[in-house]
Amino acid sequence: METTYGAARIVTRLSLDMLREALVGLPDAAAEWKPLPTANSLNVLIVHSLTSSRFFLGCGAGRVLSRRQYLESDRVAAFEARGLTIAGLIAAIDAAAAEFDALLAAAPAAALAATVAWPDYPEERYTGAECVIRAIAHLREHVGQVQLMRDLWLARSAS
Repeated sequence: METTYGAARIVTRLSLDMLREALVGLPDAAAEWKPLPTANSLNVLIVHSLTSSRFFLGCGAGRVLSRRQYLESDRVAAFEARGLTIAGLIAAIDAAAAEFDALLAAAPAAALAATVAWPDYPEERYTGAECVIRAIAHLREHVGQVQLMRDLWLARSAS
């Protein structure tokens, strides 16, 4: 396996483990809770993180998907995620971990240097490596937000 994909597998797995750990022990009510009306819930943050990671890791691994489909359907649906339990979120994280691991393990090395161009968004062009890095950076950003949401939930519940 190409070393960039190997490193991406490790960091992605660690990030997903951190997401899972942030949920352990929380009640289901925490999944829908928002500290502010304009904030995102854990449901939204996690579903969006997984959806975005799936899209950009896939593109970085040579499986270029429709940018329009992602932005107008998949991403929108992620930001409307409701009703998932903590167990359901953990199951989604675990399923994504297995999916992303297999995707990166099978990715051809040539996809890293290839240009990822979407016919429906010609102004956006990245290399496969940029897509992989973008996926990892974005995922880790949301890991931090989920960890903060856990802390805020616990602080709220303790008072």
